[in-house]
Amino acid sequence: MWSLIIIILSLILLVVLAMRGFTIIIIAPVVSLFVMIMNNMPILETFQNAYMSGFTNYVKNYFLIFLFAAMFGKFMEESGAARTIAEYLLKL
Repeated sequence: MWSLIIIILSLILLVVLAMRGFTIIIIAPVVSLFVMIMNNMPILETFQNAYMSGFTNYVKNYFLIFLFAAMFGKFMEESGAARTIAEYLLKL
């Protein structure tokens, strides 16, 4: 029961910090550290095994999506299409 409460609190903390403008790259490990400390888990071992293996699998599986999305965003910025779309939407 305690673990479930900690997970719910950590999700609330993650959402609140993300809504306040903190980057997810920073707050995800901080919230994970909070969960590890509250559940008396070994910090270094948990970061190395569970956290990093999950993170590397996620990046490996979605790398091409991230790459092409970044390239598309840069193309939209450089061509002026993003500004044109934004101005059109503001007129609506």
